[in-house]
Amino acid sequence: MHLVNSQCYLLDGISKGAWLNRSSIIFAGNDKWSVDPRVSIVSGVGDKHEYSLQITKVDVTDDGLYTCSIQSERSPRPKLLNLIVKAILPYKHCVAMAHNLLPPKIYDISSDITVNEGSNMSLICTASGKPEPIISWRHITPSARWVRKESPFDLLRLLSAPRMDKCARTQSNREVIVQTSGLVGEESQPTSVFPLPVVAGCLPYKVLSSGRKYDSGEHLNITSITRDQAGKYECSALNDIASPDTKTVKVTVNFAPTIHEIKSHGIGLGRNALLRCEAAAVPAPTYEWYKSEKRISNGQGIEIKNLSSRSVLTVNNMTEDHFGNYTCVATNKLGMANASVSL
Repeated sequence: MHLVNSQCYLLDGISKGAWLNRSSIIFAGNDKWSVDPRVSIVSGVGDKHEYSLQITKVDVTDDGLYTCSIQSERSPRPKLLNLIVKAILPYKHCVAMAHNLLPPKIYDISSDITVNEGSNMSLICTASGKPEPIISWRHITPSARWVRKESPFDLLRLLSAPRMDKCARTQSNREVIVQTSGLVGEESQPTSVFPLPVVAGCLPYKVLSSGRKYDSGEHLNITSITRDQAGKYECSALNDIASPDTKTVKVTVNFAPTIHEIKSHGIGLGRNALLRCEAAAVPAPTYEWYKSEKRISNGQGIEIKNLSSRSVLTVNNMTEDHFGNYTCVATNKLGMANASVSL
């Protein structure tokens, strides 16, 4: 147990003393003003005029300026004592002695939030530490992962990658930029790039990570947010005393459906035809199919399978009655989109 005894002495038997920590009164005479059970007055031990302040279980929060003020018939006589508490703090597997220092600690951060595309968003992150930590924000972009399958190709799968993300291949003294397609717009919509590009600084089977950094400060304000700005935002508090403290906030951006692709395959009498409609939306859209303004349902040789990012309509054993114009409609609470294809 660490104990500090800050010595102070009265001038005579009639003078009065008081102890203060900065401007807060700890003791006035023998009357205790502080509610801290660790502090007490030592008096009459060896010297009847002793008026010392004793603190048990000292920690770094006790660091600071203490004043012993003596009131006598002549004039007040303050005695100033600067209590320095040294803390042992871990940093990168080393031990460092710190004077009046505290590691950064995030004590409040915004909850996960859902906003509509085009609206404004504000996040807040507050932290404590000595010296005062610098707070910074980073948008953690979705990761990319190498995927190897039983096929002639190696795949680079980008999970919920923003459309501006890109990877570069630099073999054979030339650079090929492979950009994600417009389809990639939400977490449930992966895309693949093949053949496998060689990305500088990255190895197969490793997760690639990066992130856009924002100006330092407790508040992160984004105006007219876009779907590409959805994802996790990391708040980091750093004061060079210990490893930074980090916490994350998940931001979901809702947006109306956009149909990126509608195609038909396998057209021919007696064959099975397939119509595919792919869309991006948050929340995930619902799909409907129409032929000549009449809604199509499962049955009579028609099979419809809906997923979050696409709808597939299969026509089994095509006849002449199946030829015509088909329309896919994708809808969520923010709007709808439609596209047509001929069969």
